[in-house]
Amino acid sequence: MYTTQHLLLRELKTSDCDALRTIWNDPLVQATGSTTYCAPLSEPRFAAAFRSSAETDTSVLVKAVMETLDTHETIGVIGLRMPSAKNRDAVVELFIGRKWWGKKYGTEAMTWLVDHAFLELGMHRVSLQVFGENERGVRLYEKLGFKVEGTKRMANWRHGHWEDIIDMAILDEEFEAIHGGAGLDP
Repeated sequence: MYTTQHLLLRELKTSDCDALRTIWNDPLVQATGSTTYCAPLSEPRFAAAFRSSAETDTSVLVKAVMETLDTHETIGVIGLRMPSAKNRDAVVELFIGRKWWGKKYGTEAMTWLVDHAFLELGMHRVSLQVFGENERGVRLYEKLGFKVEGTKRMANWRHGHWEDIIDMAILDEEFEAIHGGAGLDP
């Protein structure tokens, strides 16, 4: 269990399933966090995917429920997967309920995650993908030191049109140069 200024980042519990499914079933949350077809997930289907990702996916390094410290509301999930241990390249997973967008929770959670990846887990790279229309997300990631590595042009169909998917990453030496190994300041 970890805390930031406004968040508790804790382990996934079976009791989180309903709150997280409600957040995920919001069409805008799903559309900003997935390249799959957006559709409500039934309780059994979400619970099965939830259990699978939390318990059996060996590439998961970190998967934490984000909860507000003041109201103890579940607001989303943040995580890191490492598909290839040899290269120490962790991939960010993040979704936050729409009710909490624009309130700096994403900044706070990502700041913690990047610090944790480099200072505690010894990652060489932290990578992510963001949709081109998510300008706030791109600005956040750039503020944290992520650099654009490439763009998959017109790679995601959303809201009746094609949008780009931007690949971004930050390397350990870039993190060190920017932050001096002391971590980020949310």
